[in-house]
This record gives sequence, structure tokens and C-alpha cells, in this order.
Amino acid sequence: KRLFTDAKATADRMLKADPKSEAGLVLKARAMFMAGERAEALQLLRDAQTGTTPSQMVVTALLENARDQGDGPLMIEQFRALSGMVPKNVDLTIDEANVQYKRGLKDEARSRGWALLTENGTNLDAVQRLIDVWTEYDKEPLAPDQLARLAEDGGDQARLALGRYYLGIGNAKVAAQLVGQLAGDDAAGLRARIAYATGGGAA
Repeated sequence: KRLFTDAKATADRMLKADPKSEAGLVLKARAMFMAGERAEALQLLRDAQTGTTPSQMVVTALLENARDQGDGPLMIEQFRALSGMVPKNVDLTIDEANVQYKRGLKDEARSRGWALLTENGTNLDAVQRLIDVWTEYDKEPLAPDQLARLAEDGGDQARLALGRYYLGIGNAKVAAQLVGQLAGDDAAGLRARIAYATGGGAA
């Protein structure tokens, strides 16, 4: 508890020197939260947003506090604010989609997944992490027009990864659409698996 008290005192000094210090504000809110003053910490951060454009630092702090309290609606609210500030942030987008699925907001989660593919579709690690979320929550994450767009101009590695995902959940037709006529051994191997799954080839 002494640690939290010291942190709060440090934050108060920072705010005394500069009442608009976001670092001081966030430090104070975090210290209050850890000391058990959860409602007060959230109110402090909310008050900081009143009458001003929310900053990334304050919104992030609100998100962290909301997560610690299990406040789903507040988390969703802060995710929406943050995604507007840093739309290409992979970690944030994956985190947001995951929380949205858990909260039953499937349409919103699918929208975030599509945003990731359009903004970071050549980042294979990002695509695979998105697929991991889909594997847990969603067997139809992409609309037909989105699949058509990916099949036409998506990155090769992303198309292969998505093709494997769709084949794995039993949708060989979409898998075939995604792999198309891509060149290379990986693509040929995936086409062979699709053919076998649809009765058009041998193991």
C-alpha cells in the first residue's frame, strides 16, 4: 500500500507543477485503482475527457482500468475511441475483435477483422493471429464480396493462410476460391488437399 501512496504523491506533485499533465493524471488514476479506489480512478479519467478531445494516453488508461474491472461496455467504448486514433495498430485491432466476440458483438468484430486484413493483409503474423481468434469464435467471418476481393488482390501468403483456415472448418469451396491459381509448392499442396476433401483427388 505504501507503494501506491508514494505513486499517488508523485502524481500529485506532477499535477501541481502542470495541472494538464496527462502522465501525472494517469499515474494518479492507476495508483488509486490499485489502492482500491476504483470508482474514483475511473471518474478522474472521465473528468479529464470532459470538454476536450480524448487523448490516446487517457483513453488507454481508461481501457486498462475497465479491463481490470471487467467493465465490458466501457472497454468497447474505449476501443472504439482508440481504433480511430491508431487504426493500423495490429495488437489493438486483435484485442478489440477478441473482446467484441466475447461480448457477442459479432458484426463489430467482423468489421475489425476486415479492417485488419485491409490495413495489414501482408503481415502474415497479424493474419494468423486474426485466424486464431476466428478459430475460437467465427466460422463465417468474411462476407462473399470480401472473399472475392481477397481472392482478386489479396497478398499471396494471406490468401494461403485464409485458404487453410476455410479448408480446416470444412469450407473447401471458399478455400479453393482463395488459393485460385497461386504459384508455388504451398499453393499446389493446398489445392491437392482441397481436391482430396472434395473427392477430386487421392491422399
